[in-house]
Amino acid sequence: NGTINPEGQITRQEAAVIINRLNSMGLSQNSLLFTDANEIATWSNRAVQNVAAVQVMLGYPNGSFQPKPRLPEQKP
Repeated sequence: NGTINPEGQITRQEAAVIINRLNSMGLSQNSLLFTDANEIATWSNRAVQNVAAVQVMLGYPNGSFQPKPRLPEQKP
């Protein structure tokens, strides 16, 4: 929605976009091969593909990526 919430938790797909941008990976032209690819937002699907291709973030044993669960909060 375009808002910034520094106190909020981020989803796996949001983390994929951040990692992709930080590493200047560019955008993959490959199709997503996850079983739940239809649940991955259009704005994040290429970043998810990139981070999965270089194994920075992995899918689950059942072949899914599970883009919407929030990442666990880490305290400093």
